[in-house]
Amino acid sequence: MDLAILEPRVLNGVIQRMPPADGQKGRQMVPRQSWPDSYWEYDIVSRRRHIARPSTPNSPATIIDQNGIGKIRGSFVYTREKKVFSPTVLRWLREPGQFARPNAEAAVLREFQELVARIDRWEEFLIWKMLVATSFNLSALGQNIAINYNVDPSHKPTVSTYWTDPTANLVTDFQDFKRIVSRDSDARLTRLVGNGITVETFYRHMQVQAMLSDDQKRAMVTEGKLPVFQQVAIEEYDRGYVDDFTTPATPTFVTYIPDGYMTGIAEGGPQTFAYLDGPAADDEAPIGHTGRFAKTWKEKDPSQRQVLIESNGFPVLYQPDHLLIPRVF
Repeated sequence: MDLAILEPRVLNGVIQRMPPADGQKGRQMVPRQSWPDSYWEYDIVSRRRHIARPSTPNSPATIIDQNGIGKIRGSFVYTREKKVFSPTVLRWLREPGQFARPNAEAAVLREFQELVARIDRWEEFLIWKMLVATSFNLSALGQNIAINYNVDPSHKPTVSTYWTDPTANLVTDFQDFKRIVSRDSDARLTRLVGNGITVETFYRHMQVQAMLSDDQKRAMVTEGKLPVFQQVAIEEYDRGYVDDFTTPATPTFVTYIPDGYMTGIAEGGPQTFAYLDGPAADDEAPIGHTGRFAKTWKEKDPSQRQVLIESNGFPVLYQPDHLLIPRVF
């Protein structure tokens, strides 16, 4: 008798109930949106700050142009991976007994969780390409997909003096960052996210150290609590992935946010970004199903149990002016 977890309905239910991988900030920040069409398309929104014009009673209303500066349209990024259980493993999974079955289910779930974790990291990779690089090309991964999210170059500034220099004026830099965002988007810059090296460089700077109170320094050491600086929250995110495609012979760990860069995110107004869950491509998926889909089947010669999971999605950026990606060293 097969394990319950290998029944299709149970398998897909497990996927839906799995929470975002612990600590994956990108997938936690970016809301998901179901998108049943084969291609995605959306308006790039520009937050205009014009004021209303005066008019006289009984006269026609002034016609105002619709908001937006263009459209972006493209295809989803599809991934499909599977695990294969050998004949000996299958025999063990079928062993009767109250202890064998829970152990077998735990073993299958562990293997399945690895497939899910790989897709989690794939989505996280795409999200941070949007939030840091603001463009990407997937030709190195065998996908003929490239996109530019139309983030204006002024939202990717380089500080006049790198933060590794003791003479750098970080207060002025932060005021510049906030001004760029507020004047272009009519929103307020609320957070800056960097990797561990970048955030450590920031807090070790003598100007920052001089402005922190003893209580703030103590909270950083004992609780890991990072204080707000110039009304902007500083967040550390040091996760990454193993790059085994750029130079396959020498896999390298790469942080999602490169050293010396930060991602600033503004709050206020309409939704800034989303991760679109496109339609399932597998012909066994229910009609209209979006997001991840899993299935399992048996091969008879050799005896194998195969478990597959697919994902078809893409991160989109509705409000490019809500992002700021400064280079600080």
